[in-house]
Amino acid sequence: MPSHPALLRLTAGQAELILAPEIGGSIAAYREHRDNKIINWMRPVSDAAIAAGSVSEMASFPLVPWSGRLRNGTFMFNGQQITVPSANPNTPNTIHGLARYQPWQVVHSDSGSACLRYEHQAGDWPFSFVAEQDFTLSERSLSLTLRVHNTSNKAMPLGIGHHPYFPRNEHTTLSTGVGQAWFSDKDVMPLHIADHPIARQLPQGACIDDYVMDNTFLNWSHHATITWPDQARSLTMHGTTPLDFLVLYSPAKVDWFCVEPVSNTTDSFNLIHQFSRQEVGGDILGPGEKREARIILETAFY
Repeated sequence: MPSHPALLRLTAGQAELILAPEIGGSIAAYREHRDNKIINWMRPVSDAAIAAGSVSEMASFPLVPWSGRLRNGTFMFNGQQITVPSANPNTPNTIHGLARYQPWQVVHSDSGSACLRYEHQAGDWPFSFVAEQDFTLSERSLSLTLRVHNTSNKAMPLGIGHHPYFPRNEHTTLSTGVGQAWFSDKDVMPLHIADHPIARQLPQGACIDDYVMDNTFLNWSHHATITWPDQARSLTMHGTTPLDFLVLYSPAKVDWFCVEPVSNTTDSFNLIHQFSRQEVGGDILGPGEKREARIILETAFY
């Protein structure tokens, strides 16, 4: 990873967190220097991705003010049609909100902590808001608090979360608890809720290489453990409400997968007109109101 002036490095013992405020307030690396080796707790990011400012290739990035796709970038809210054009010319569906496409400002930082802020002025998304991320690094954990403050004079819909990528091989397992899952069409737009075959296996631990999936699961237990048994190490994720949904994204033939704690399913702003809040998640944030969620990652060797 290059010595880039826009990168922010936090350390605690042998643990290291590298933030990329200008690349969507993202995490560029979460890793550990151990026995003259680098242990990546999140997917390593290439020098080329840093140089290009490619947020989708980062180790993780914030999802604000919604997670997942928004069908045709359009939805109705309080009698108003809202359209947020897609940043990707290859699809009309706007993905993962707004904040990851914008630079974040460093509010403060020291050796082991930092606060990043993004201030949105009303435009295509007709609500102003302020989003902040607080990072605190210790030798064996990373704490991330994400908060959103509605600074407009009207209510706005809201979904939040984070999109971490984790390294994977044929031995990597995931243990967690989830309910049913949303199943989608070829454009990853949700169609219906049903049982997913991985859900029964997850409490005992499921080998990620056994599944190809991109699903949002309901009723997440708020705890998940990733284990790399061949490397004798593990990472446990804890998430607070409203991160009640879990996205599992595991494409074929790659060396990474995603475990995403989120507060809404894909296209929740449209689905709320047909399904319950419990099934689609999301929230409505009144003028001046705030919401926050915390994600804690705990690392271990055994």
